[in-house]
Amino acid sequence: GQQAAAANYEFEKIQLEAEFQRLVQQYLKYQNVLRYYETSALKQSDLIIEFAQKSFQLGEIGYVEYIQNITQALQIKLDYLN
Repeated sequence: GQQAAAANYEFEKIQLEAEFQRLVQQYLKYQNVLRYYETSALKQSDLIIEFAQKSFQLGEIGYVEYIQNITQALQIKLDYLN
């Protein structure tokens, strides 16, 4: 019984260590994604919106292009929230 318990303990320990490493890797991945959105993507989406609004007001782009640009920028913001 003692050998079985020790073997079970070692098995569970290995399983938990593997799960912990998987979760650490997942955390680091999401941390990098979050950093990308906060340092780059969100600023780009704001610039896209600003450009689209100015271009539309000046008549440089039509309504369809305006909506496409706004949709793209909002998708970036939505992806960030997700």
